[in-house]
Amino acid sequence: MDFKLPLPIGELKIITIIEYIDGPKIFSCLNEFDQKFLVNWIDTSPETDKWFYVPVSDYRLDLVM
Repeated sequence: MDFKLPLPIGELKIITIIEYIDGPKIFSCLNEFDQKFLVNWIDTSPETDKWFYVPVSDYRLDLVM
């Protein structure tokens, strides 16, 4: 599953899904600039889903996994 977000995040590719309940809720992803993010689902409305993106280093991402 890939996502296209406005810059500066850009196009994202999911690396690892940490929690999946009717779709990914917590996952790590990589953008086209090789920046990794830890992503957490916040809320759903009739129009859209809300997500919290935190840029992380490889070291910090390994600590979460």
